[in-house]
Amino acid sequence: MAYSIEELAGIMKTLQDEGVKAVIIGDTVVQLALGRRRLEGDVDLFVYEPSPLLEQDYYHELASRHGWEASSTEVGTVKL
Repeated sequence: MAYSIEELAGIMKTLQDEGVKAVIIGDTVVQLALGRRRLEGDVDLFVYEPSPLLEQDYYHELASRHGWEASSTEVGTVKL
């Protein structure tokens, strides 16, 4: 799935407005460092508040409010 930097910024703004504190990690960081305007793949976040382990209901409610899907990763963390 391809997406723009502007779309990524919009999602990050939405998460920030909802009180989620996170940083982008993984391949997205490499693509941004390479100056790509169209990004590929998923976006991995290191979320530190609210806890994605202890506050899973929060993230499911957040997803519901924004029409996003919510599930779990292989290790039991929230996947939006």
